[in-house]
Amino acid sequence: MSGNNVRQPACQMSFCHAVLALAIAVALGSGTASAGEKLDMSFIQGGAGINPEVWAALNGDYAPGRYLVDLSLNGKDIGKRILDVTPQDSEALCLSEAWLAKAGIYVSAEYFRKGYDATRQCWVLAKAPAVKVDFDVATQSLSLAIPQKGLVKMPENVEWDYGTEAFRMNYNANANSGRYNTSAFGSADLKANIGRWVVSSSATASTGDGGNHEATINMFTATRAIRSLSADLAAGKTSTGDSLLGSTGTYGVSLSRNNSMKPGNLGYTPVFSGIANGPSRVTLTQNGRMLYSGMMPSGPFSVTDVPLYSSGDVTMTVTGDDGREQTQVFPLSVMAGQLSPGQHEFSVAAGIPDDDSDLEGGVFAASYGYGLDGLTLRTGGVFNQDWQGASAGAVLGLGYLGALSADGAYATAKYRDGSRSGNKVKLAWSKQLALTNTGLRVSWSHQSEEYEDMSSFNPAETWLQQNQGRRTRDEWNAGISQPVGGLFSLSASGWQRSYYPASTTGSYRYADDNGKETGITGTLSTQIKSVSLNLGWSGSRNMNGENTWSASASVSVPFTLFERKYSSSTTVSTGKDGGTGVSTGISGALNDRFSYGLGGGRDSDGGVSSYLNAAYSGDRANLNGTVNHSSGSGTSGSVSASGSVLAVPAAR
Repeated sequence: MSGNNVRQPACQMSFCHAVLALAIAVALGSGTASAGEKLDMSFIQGGAGINPEVWAALNGDYAPGRYLVDLSLNGKDIGKRILDVTPQDSEALCLSEAWLAKAGIYVSAEYFRKGYDATRQCWVLAKAPAVKVDFDVATQSLSLAIPQKGLVKMPENVEWDYGTEAFRMNYNANANSGRYNTSAFGSADLKANIGRWVVSSSATASTGDGGNHEATINMFTATRAIRSLSADLAAGKTSTGDSLLGSTGTYGVSLSRNNSMKPGNLGYTPVFSGIANGPSRVTLTQNGRMLYSGMMPSGPFSVTDVPLYSSGDVTMTVTGDDGREQTQVFPLSVMAGQLSPGQHEFSVAAGIPDDDSDLEGGVFAASYGYGLDGLTLRTGGVFNQDWQGASAGAVLGLGYLGALSADGAYATAKYRDGSRSGNKVKLAWSKQLALTNTGLRVSWSHQSEEYEDMSSFNPAETWLQQNQGRRTRDEWNAGISQPVGGLFSLSASGWQRSYYPASTTGSYRYADDNGKETGITGTLSTQIKSVSLNLGWSGSRNMNGENTWSASASVSVPFTLFERKYSSSTTVSTGKDGGTGVSTGISGALNDRFSYGLGGGRDSDGGVSSYLNAAYSGDRANLNGTVNHSSGSGTSGSVSASGSVLAVPAAR
């Protein structure tokens, strides 16, 4: 027969049984089997050959297979991605970290910790709160709705730029000569970039009448960044110690965490948290200044990368798509030493004392700090064969009450006549009042009589030799600053220091010595158009009850004459001893490089003085010269030169 007349079999028996079994199974699956009862496939002809796991997966939410899906995150299209759905994904998709990262999605391990499948090493995102996973097989689309709090920034994976090899030196030299003395001074700051190292050095030299010559290298270090630790490694002549315990100059090495090494890590960055009922714009403002504004998806969110440099209430406004607004106020006070939540710092240093130190033997110092939400904790220690000390401190945010810092130290010093131990405590509080923008600060410190910090300790002396004179017991400081409606700014501060009785330290004590000193200062400044006015006052009382005070007022007025700009300034001062001093001057410029000034006046004793100065700003140096004359000390003059020298070998 011809091929067209060949009779084809209707169907093979095994294939027909399989099709029939599948049809019956589908029909039954839409009936009572969907109620959760397990279907007995052996009951159906040919059903025994069907894998129960595959059958269960086919009846799950997601059918196993490979899909090319259109992926979106919080309504934003990401693009097409290949999605492999396994039988284990039939009820809920489990997405691997690698798959998410390839799509540019980085999730918070903390937020999704309940949804992590350790066996399969993937994330069941739908198990986290406020998360929606919508996989539409018909349209081949996968839509993810993840709150901002469940997302993290893309990990940094960039090559660091260590800069071009270069050499720079800033220098300054000045000299003066008068009726009673002649002196000169010079300083140089060196910085060189060599590969991944930065070499820094600072040196000074001075000379004067009587053959007094002095030259000092204050610092010489080589530093490089350790990327994996976000730390700086330094070696050379530097200082080793602690801000509370004191320090000493050493030749050694140190490793210190640098939280400002990466962009965006400057300043204190608290956490601003909230909940968005839908796609919303979140805005942060402080003292009328906008700090941040950005869109957030529905669900909980947190803003963690807004640095604060000043105290004051931060207002968070959440504006939804429907125009509704939610407002929340975060009262925050920024203090020195605060670490952002989750941020930490450390420092380890070791060295031998330099020539200017009185210590002998090695010096070792270590410290560590960690930032929590509203709390920063620190601890440290400094150790030497003759001096050991430990410190601990905390900075606590008090919300509407401001911020409080507390530090304590304990040290043991081994003198020539034996060891002495003592302690030191410091408390500080600050607050910025949002309503009036008033700044308040108060601090108090106390140290026991036998406490000695490392900076002033000399093991070659006895305790009495070391402590000739008065020793501070308590010190109070308080201050207030108040801007007034943009019209003027007022600030005032006061202090009080009390001492241990001089008789216990071998010093003579006056009969009317009350062991206390006090002082107060105040300033008021304003600017009306281009005219500036400043008022100042200060007063103090020493331990013998003697008072002294001084006051001053100055005004600066710019003006134009013959199409040239000038500035005039006048200062009036007086004090406890009576008499009034007046000085006035005028300054101007011939061009962008050359400026000058002249003036004169009289002091509170009636002496007359005058001056003339000139300055030139060049490409390689800045030059200054001044001539002074007074009725008491005659004529004197001074000159100075400053500038920078820069060499970039790669530019040649």
